[in-house]
Parts: sequence; structure tokens; C-alpha cells
Amino acid sequence: MKKQYIYKAYDLIFSSELMIPELPETEGRPDVVIRMGKVPDFLENPKETARRFQASEQEFLLMVDDTASFYIKNGNEIIIEPLGGSSELDIRLFLLGSAFGALLQQRGYLVLHGAALEIKGKGVLFTGRSGMGKSTLAAAFHEKGYHVLTDDVCAVRIGEDGIPYIVPGFPSLKLWKDAAERLGRTVGGLIPVRKTMDKFRIDIEEQFCERTIPLQEIYVLGEADEAGIQLSEITGMDKLEALIRNSYRYRYLEGQGVKPLHFKQCAAAANQIAVYRVSWSKIHSSPDKLASFIERQIEQDATRIDA
Repeated sequence: MKKQYIYKAYDLIFSSELMIPELPETEGRPDVVIRMGKVPDFLENPKETARRFQASEQEFLLMVDDTASFYIKNGNEIIIEPLGGSSELDIRLFLLGSAFGALLQQRGYLVLHGAALEIKGKGVLFTGRSGMGKSTLAAAFHEKGYHVLTDDVCAVRIGEDGIPYIVPGFPSLKLWKDAAERLGRTVGGLIPVRKTMDKFRIDIEEQFCERTIPLQEIYVLGEADEAGIQLSEITGMDKLEALIRNSYRYRYLEGQGVKPLHFKQCAAAANQIAVYRVSWSKIHSSPDKLASFIERQIEQDATRIDA
């Protein structure tokens, strides 16, 4: 019998044949089983098909060239079929990203794309298109002593009180080499997230928030052509659109039959949170300056609510 590793992430317990050092070990009855094995070459009746994935209700097939195929079923099982020559680093990158994202969608979470932290007692999510500095900003707040909830895949649960709660992921941040160096970190001793990438894992066990936190503010990061940082609040239907646009792997939703639930969850969250658009220039502003700017905004919002 193969050794089973027991891990915790997203308030779930995982039993895995694959060692996953990014996840904290735990004990208990597993909610999800991860095993190695043969996966289907295709789904019988997929509702959504793309080059890298097929999806149907409670079934998802992810095919990553030169790495592995992942079969996710019923929100409680992930089967991994490695391809020849692939490394466990590469397999874990897609397992903890796209595969986990599909699994969480199957389990009914609202899954958003971004990094989330507890800042000034609030759950705050940084989102925006790739390359806008979500993880780098999270790392800058981490350097300030704040606690990280999740990076990249943000799972949100809508409570019975209608409030959206961020579910803690696992204690890790991913930073590109230049971003890490801008924050004063040397990458020599860091573990790359993939052998062919200059992106590295930073473990953050001591500043990881292990409890669910109400999501109260979202900052959508964008690029500015000039010096300075610009902030504007997103309201009305634009707020709902911002949540939908920054969902994690939005194309997965239709095929898995959870798009109506997702829209309902986005609408519920939009009624409870503040959403801001932040434009900044990486040339003229540093992640530290951006973090200080947003920190002041969060403090102002808290003062306004208390008043």
C-alpha cells in the first residue's frame, strides 16, 4: 500500500499519494483523495472543451503538455497521470493551481483570482490581470507584518448571514525573481515553482492566517502610464462585473454547471464589499509605496465606518 500524506488547505483535509510540501500536514478523515493513476483520455459528454481542458458536471479533465493530466471528480477526488520526464515541481504547480481551482468550484466555492490577506482586521483581496503585481503586493504587506490567507486561488464561502468569507489556502507566496529582489530577498535559497521558470516559492508559516475572515475590500490592480497611484471606487453593476471578470478560470464554470451559482455568489458578495480600482506604475512606484497607499485607504475606510 502506498504511503498516504495528510494535508490541510481551504478548510479541507487531503489524503495524497504525492508529497506536497507546500501544504501543512494534519490529521483526520480526508475530504479529498489525491492519487496517481490512469485518467480518461476524454470525457464522454463534455459541455466545454478547450485545448487544455474538458469539463462536464462534477467532472473536469486538465491536460498539461509535458507535465501531467489531472482528472477531478465530484469535488472529492483528483487523479494524476504524470507524463514521461515531468518533475514533481511541475506537477504540484498545476495541482495547486488549476486542478485545485476546478475542485473548489465543484464543491460550490466562489473562486476568485488573487492574493488575500488580513489587513487591519479586514479580509482584503488583491486581484487584476496577470503581471499586475498581486503576489508582489501581498509579499510587501507580509513584510509589514500582516497575515496572508491565500495566493493565486482565493476560495470564498458565502455565509448564512450573506457575508462572504475568505477561506485560508496554504502558507505560501509565489514571486518572480525580479519581484523578490525588489523586496530585498535573495532567491538563491528559494525553491522554484517550476524548473523552467524564474518564479520562486516563499514559505510564510509564521504569518499565515488559519481562520476564515470576512471579505470586506477588493483592490483591482491596473497599470498607470505616469507617476503616482490613482484610486477610484467601483460601484453598481461595474462592481459585479469586476468580480466576474476576476474569477479564477472563468471558462471552467460553464462546463461544470456551476455558472448560475457563481453569478449568484458574485452578486451576494458585491452587496457586502467595497471594490476599488488602483492604477500604478512599476517604474515610478515600488510595491512598498503601493502597500502604504492601500494601507492608508483601509485605515480611512475603517475610520469612516466607525464614525
